[in-house]
Amino acid sequence: LIALKSVPPSHIPRMAISEIPPEGRTLVAMSALLTNPGKPKKLASLLEEYLIVNRLAGENLSFAILADLKDGKDEHAEGDEAILSSAIEEVRGLNSKYGPRFFLLLRPRTFNKRDKLWMGRERKRGAIVDLVKLLSGRQSGLYSACGDNLPPDIRYVIALDEDTRLSAGTASALAGAMLHPLNRAWVDPQKRVVTRGYGILQPRIA
Repeated sequence: LIALKSVPPSHIPRMAISEIPPEGRTLVAMSALLTNPGKPKKLASLLEEYLIVNRLAGENLSFAILADLKDGKDEHAEGDEAILSSAIEEVRGLNSKYGPRFFLLLRPRTFNKRDKLWMGRERKRGAIVDLVKLLSGRQSGLYSACGDNLPPDIRYVIALDEDTRLSAGTASALAGAMLHPLNRAWVDPQKRVVTRGYGILQPRIA
């Protein structure tokens, strides 16, 4: 709230597109904790809704559940198999209905020495970092538990939480903003930081 009052939002130019072009191929990735066999059905329903309301974006928009299993005292827990079976079934159902555009990306638990628990490394932040590594061809803790391998030319990621809504036309609007020449990210090769344009856009929350 303090940031919103002290730093007013700036106008971001965008390309007026309805269909996302191949050079703007985008993945909608929803971070989620799979806590019970019924959870995947809810997540799949949300992704189906987001596809329908953004259907004009075309075939260059894909969707993924970026999943962690719930924390536990052991690397594997009772009920894991049922939860994963449910998630795979839901993603397969979406791909059967709409084509191979949906993915289940899963991370195995790793041991957290501080909390003395087996869990997804660094939770949501770690999941996004692992996704970026996977998309850039680096070693990642993520693997595709359902769906083909991710398209190799994904350029942008729309990162969502379970309670973040992707409203109608939003995917194309965000891709159009990132594709605009004035927003293109320029990276200083020595400092390895973005010196012009944007590497990340945070839409104003309403």
